[in-house]
Amino acid sequence: MRTIFFLATLLVATAAWAQIDVPDEVDPYRLVVATLATPIPDGAYLADGGWEVIGATSTQAPDTRTDGATLVWTGPPGEYTIIYDGVLLQDVSFVDGDGNQVTIRSYVGRIKERATCTIGGEPDPGPDPPDPPSPGGPYQIMLFYRADQLDNLPEPQRQLLTSRKVRDRLAEDGHVLLEALEEGSLGGSVPPRYKTWVDAVVGDPLPRIAIAPKEGGKVKDFDLPANVDLLLALLAEGGE
Repeated sequence: MRTIFFLATLLVATAAWAQIDVPDEVDPYRLVVATLATPIPDGAYLADGGWEVIGATSTQAPDTRTDGATLVWTGPPGEYTIIYDGVLLQDVSFVDGDGNQVTIRSYVGRIKERATCTIGGEPDPGPDPPDPPSPGGPYQIMLFYRADQLDNLPEPQRQLLTSRKVRDRLAEDGHVLLEALEEGSLGGSVPPRYKTWVDAVVGDPLPRIAIAPKEGGKVKDFDLPANVDLLLALLAEGGE
């Protein structure tokens, strides 16, 4: 019973003494030394657990000459939290009932402490976020139709599917007309590069137009506009 009381008292004292010595602030991109400044009872030593510096870009293995009580680390400008979480053990020797000398590791207590340190300079804002896609493109474009529709479509709409002038007009604005696919292609062998496009329009009424950002992205599809002016308006608004 007396031994249990001693251990409990030591645990409370260890938690109360625990601290980390680290500069409040250092110059940019300099190595920082953090040292555990906890009085350790005679015969006890640090065991399981160790250091963590939240946000550090580099840490060096603890100095073995100080039994893991020192850490060297660095990072870009900013504020850092340094944490030490470890266990204190102690080797206890005694003679067992057979007269043999026995040594066991005895749990003494736990050290868990944190501190803060600021590395000076302006924090790195990180890479600039990518620009959102322009509502006006440029776009990749695919057209879909049924062969028996061509003769019945109004001439301005039929030109969207067949006219070289329409293709050239789109190219002037930076768009790329990939293909005008007839319905028979939707149920047959489609090149893998067009599968996403075909999947987007399957089951929708034809004729249709499908668009996606020129650099790649989600495919959206719509009813085929009635003429080139309405087509250009659709592209300018991004289908919205």
